Amino acid sequence: RIVQAEELGEYGVRRLLEDILMMEEEHRRDIMSSLGR
Repeated sequence: RIVQAEELGEYGVRRLLEDILMMEEEHRRDIMSSLGR
């Protein structure tokens, strides 16, 4: 999807997708650390 957004010149959309992916990754790490992994 990020590549698709770049091809369309939708850099705002690309940044939004990257922000969402980063938040999901942080959330996953928080869950793992709270589970003690």
